[in-house]
Amino acid sequence: GKAGRKGESKGEGGPKPKKRKVTASGGAPRPPPGVVVSHRYAFGMAVEVAGEDEGFERSWYSGEVLKAAAKVTVRYDALFEEDSDAKRPLTETLEPGRLRPLPPKAQEGWLRKAKAGLPLELKHDGGWWQVEFVSVADGGDAETATQLLVRGAGELWGGAEILADVSSLRPGWHFNAASQSWGSRGAAAAAAPKKSRSGSKSRRSGARPDKGAA
Repeated sequence: GKAGRKGESKGEGGPKPKKRKVTASGGAPRPPPGVVVSHRYAFGMAVEVAGEDEGFERSWYSGEVLKAAAKVTVRYDALFEEDSDAKRPLTETLEPGRLRPLPPKAQEGWLRKAKAGLPLELKHDGGWWQVEFVSVADGGDAETATQLLVRGAGELWGGAEILADVSSLRPGWHFNAASQSWGSRGAAAAAAPKKSRSGSKSRRSGARPDKGAA
């Protein structure tokens, strides 16, 4: 009868579908709560790229995101293809870890409590370079000074002191991808091991900074 035919059809269906594995939470495994999630980049977003090529270490150059997937394609604002008569902006495809959003503007009075070794960034040759505060040029107060003495962070420019206009300086920013927040680069970050140098298919044009540049 009908009951018999139903039983037969159940046996003719082949192997049963494999049951899905789940964790104790009843679902698929999830990343640990402390995992660092990269910032999400999208087409048209303004970003800065950490320099890794020889001569560009400890620099940040701005650009625009052209494509964002597993890697991010960026067109630079002030880096160009070498031997390009028209100064064609350089385009590179990079790991997201080398990017950060544009930093916020410095708050008023940000140099009020400046002490020797304070991380700063110096505008030079189209990019921002990691430097450290040394002293006020005329011995006055950093908050009201027009020029400061700074030196390149780490081995940048041989550690030579540079007379820099305050208008060409900004805080030494660090972007925390986990909390999506900004803070100071700090002494610990400045002393962190260097990243391995990596070559680029397109060589960049741009002069290496002079020791006396501001």
